Formats: sequence, structure tokens, C-alpha cells
Amino acid sequence: MILNKKQTKLYDVVIKFHGDQKRKYTGEPYHNHPHRVAKKISHLSNEDNMLIEIALCHDLIEDTSITYNSLMEHLAEINYSEEQCYTAIKGVRALTNKYTHQAYPTLNRRERNILEGYRLLDTSPEVQIIKCADILDNVPSIYENNLVFGRKYAKEKQVFVSQLTDTLDSEIYLEVTTLLNSRI
Repeated sequence: MILNKKQTKLYDVVIKFHGDQKRKYTGEPYHNHPHRVAKKISHLSNEDNMLIEIALCHDLIEDTSITYNSLMEHLAEINYSEEQCYTAIKGVRALTNKYTHQAYPTLNRRERNILEGYRLLDTSPEVQIIKCADILDNVPSIYENNLVFGRKYAKEKQVFVSQLTDTLDSEIYLEVTTLLNSRI
């Protein structure tokens, strides 16, 4: 996948805010993950749906100090239109986990993940396919490095994926379904 000029500038923002974060099991720079997610869905992207931009930014709010307002400012500085900025923010907001331990300390991990899965079912097909690509990128390293948690993670994500009825890409859906079923 070749990023255009604006996407490259946005990826620079992603790299800056993820800083020297590392992936838990691989130790690689964290910013490689959103790039791979963006690459996985890149064939579905166009200037209007902002899929690559949303995929690149999908973990920024959860995992860095950036705020929605700051992300909006960065997008505007890169010369994304106001509509494109709102599309990107809406997508990132939809992909940002709402049922965190911090926000819902009385719920256990399983309960929070079930609620998160149901919440994601009410999002757009674009957001859902980015989440599928995110899962596809996460499962192998988790499963290979922590089999017990890998199986648990796969079961949690299968709750969401198994209920999808309208995906943008049947190949990605089949790939994530097959991967999750093979890891349980």
C-alpha cells in the first residue's frame, strides 16, 4: 500500500503519538499495527469514506495522549476538508473501546467485551471491517505468544464477528472467521 501525501503526513502524526510504544508480544514499534490494518482494508478506501485514515488512527485515542480535538486539528492542518475530518473522527470514535475497566470497574472483562461487541454491531460496515482487520492483525501474535489468553481473546472477538451480517468485504470476513474458529 502506498500512502498519498496527506495519508503520509497523517501516518507521521500516528508515529509521533505512538512514540516508542511497542507491541506487547512482538516488541515491534506499535505504529506498524495501524499501518497493517490500513493496508488490509486499503482496497476498499476512497477519498469519501476515509477508511485508510480511520484505520491509521484507530488506536490513537485509546493508547496515546491525543484527544479528539487535537486529532481534528492535525487532520485540518494536513488539509483534510471539514467533512473528511468529521468522517475520520466519527470512525475513530466508533472504534475506540467504550467499555473499559476504568469506565466500568464493576464489570469483568468478559462482560465488557460482550457489551463492546454489541456496541460495534451498531456501527457502520466501514467501521466493522476495520475492526475485523484489527482482529486479524492482533490474533496471531497473541495466540503464538500466550496460548491461554489467545484462545480467550479469539472467543471474545468471535462474539462480535459471528453476528456481522453486512460486511464490506466478504474475503476479510471469511479470513477473520476462519482465523478465530481455528484459535478457539
